[in-house]
Amino acid sequence: MMKKTKNIGAILLASATLLGTAACGGGSEKEDPTKTYLDVGVFNAGLGTAYFDELKKDFEAYYADAHFEEGKTGVVVRPLKKNTEFSPQNLKNSMKNLDQVLYILDQGSYEEFTENKLFADVTDVMTEKYLDEDGNIAADTNKEATQSVEDTMLEGYSDVFKKEGKYYAVPYMLSIPGIIYDADLFDESALYFRKDGSIGANAAAVSAGDCSAGPDGKRGTSDDGLPDTWNDFLTLLERLRMNYTPFTWAESPSTYQISRVFNAIWANYEGYDNFMLNYSFKGTDGNLGSINENNFTKLLNQEGRKAAIKAFYDITKNQENYSAKARPGGGNTHTGAQREYIQSKRFGKRIAMFAENSYWEQEAREDVFNKETPQNVNGYGKRNFRYLPIPRFENVDGIKDQTNTQRVLPAAYAESYICLSAQNTNKNAEVQTKVAKLFIKFMQQRSQLVKYTANTGCIRPYNYTVTAEEKATCTPYTQSILTFIEEGAKVAPNLAIATKRRLYTGETGFNESNNGFAFVAKVGNATAKEPFTYFFNQPDKTVDDAFADMKTTITDILKSAGAIS
Repeated sequence: MMKKTKNIGAILLASATLLGTAACGGGSEKEDPTKTYLDVGVFNAGLGTAYFDELKKDFEAYYADAHFEEGKTGVVVRPLKKNTEFSPQNLKNSMKNLDQVLYILDQGSYEEFTENKLFADVTDVMTEKYLDEDGNIAADTNKEATQSVEDTMLEGYSDVFKKEGKYYAVPYMLSIPGIIYDADLFDESALYFRKDGSIGANAAAVSAGDCSAGPDGKRGTSDDGLPDTWNDFLTLLERLRMNYTPFTWAESPSTYQISRVFNAIWANYEGYDNFMLNYSFKGTDGNLGSINENNFTKLLNQEGRKAAIKAFYDITKNQENYSAKARPGGGNTHTGAQREYIQSKRFGKRIAMFAENSYWEQEAREDVFNKETPQNVNGYGKRNFRYLPIPRFENVDGIKDQTNTQRVLPAAYAESYICLSAQNTNKNAEVQTKVAKLFIKFMQQRSQLVKYTANTGCIRPYNYTVTAEEKATCTPYTQSILTFIEEGAKVAPNLAIATKRRLYTGETGFNESNNGFAFVAKVGNATAKEPFTYFFNQPDKTVDDAFADMKTTITDILKSAGAIS
């Protein structure tokens, strides 16, 4: 019997994510008249489509002997994989002219789609109790059906996806952005911290317990040997600069990765409850008091924001902390930064850390990892990359000591979903809609949720377990995220729970693509969407300057939009 790990509340990840829509019937292949077809639109970007190809194969095998139409046996899932054409921005105008019945979308305005009645009602899929206590299809396990998809969702999702008692989409995925570190390098160069606080431990010393306890303060957990505090992290940067380049990332203005690291630092300083107030605008902040939709701008004073600003102030002031390509104007795209990080092992100065989404390995798989040599050492899933837990902020100049001890994983792409088209040109829409609902239910069983994580590095926003054997099918990096969750880290989805967050989007202060309501600071005619660019372009600015400019800029944006008076 396989040993199960701790129940994981959602398993995340993406700058892009995948599945989307499709055009006529998915291609020019001749139809098999003995099969029922399901036309699916697949958004093809950062996540790739390997996960979908395996899902398609499994679903077709599961229903190989099923009869959905008279004289037909089995089903063929017919995907059309597109990028720009299947983006939500384009799909809202084109959906009614397409054959696709089922769509899997990485992001987009759920409000706008539902207001225009483009999505079909999927309440039955969400609320039917067909899963057993372990999340498997009860009809297959002969156990009692005790759970619905709705029952297994992470908290907060029903606030966003349930409208007047009905669901029009099924929550899809989450990416867990953050700092990635090269654990092979940390081992080879003994970059872990010893018990005495000095750097010099390798992986063997960490395994033997001859190391620091890490930021969680507990020995025997996955962060052992990593920097306990932010001051320790600065010591690590100093050591790295002797022989290596500490960081790379995509350069300004495409710095969404840095924005998400900002969020990770902020969230881990504040804790889950305080951090999620920035999405719900409802509750009590431990330091700021009661928060609601009338006074939510009090949250701009959260000390965790200032701690994150301080972190980037420290990183930015020494240009040896990051690759020249990561600087504003340096030329790194997100895929270029992936290539630079991966290939630095073989070319130039090795780079120790990287800021990205959790699907980054999948995105770099075909063009970079699959071309690395030798493949058994440097290929996809062979190198030991890991997620870096955020150090604690204690005795940091200008920052109040952190009191939160809860580990938090801010997650992106919460507004991604699987949906059925209510308006399409499919000639067999009634039958395909029935099959599409079965497809969604099939996707929601535990084994498929786990496969999705293994194939993408992202998690699905549901509570599900992963066995030790299943975990071993993931890359070391994805395993490190799963382990972190098992140890108690809580996933914090970027859900637009508050009404105002849903109503005021775009450049009105809440658009996460522009780091809305996180860090935006305007000085003169220049606007920085994260503190790295702010300090790089204005080296004389202080942490207090950035904190004040951030609060003023976001307040002005919200006032201009009418979100506050």
